[in-house]
Amino acid sequence: MERKEIEINKHKVVIMEQPASFVISLDKKYGTLDLIGYVKEVLKYPSGVNKDITELFDIPSEIKYKELSFKLSENKENALYEMLGIFNSINHNGELNGVLVAETFLNKINKNIDEFKYKELEEIGFEVFNQVKEMAYLRIIVNTFRSF
Repeated sequence: MERKEIEINKHKVVIMEQPASFVISLDKKYGTLDLIGYVKEVLKYPSGVNKDITELFDIPSEIKYKELSFKLSENKENALYEMLGIFNSINHNGELNGVLVAETFLNKINKNIDEFKYKELEEIGFEVFNQVKEMAYLRIIVNTFRSF
């Protein structure tokens, strides 16, 4: 089986080729939205080599825009899922839209988006996205895994 080493956030990650049926089973089980679950499975092989998924990312205690703040879960894996939820909100029907990131962020902190002007929503979305953008590494791991 082929083996690839990639660097993710300054950590070495080893990705091992798996049978096509295994890859398809992951696609069916996790799809494209639960990248954390998918990557956790990918990182199991080879056993004992890769760090835990929570160690690959800089997980802040909160996501902020000025005085607005969303406190992430103290459980690191749950915090990753919260970050991924915000990260995934940027893409709507194939179109990248930072305002959707702002909407997701504001919903998490129980703020009404109508309290903000559209231009400010763009600013909020950009700032918040910058705090969760390393979730893109999940996609890199999955794409590398699927490239065998």
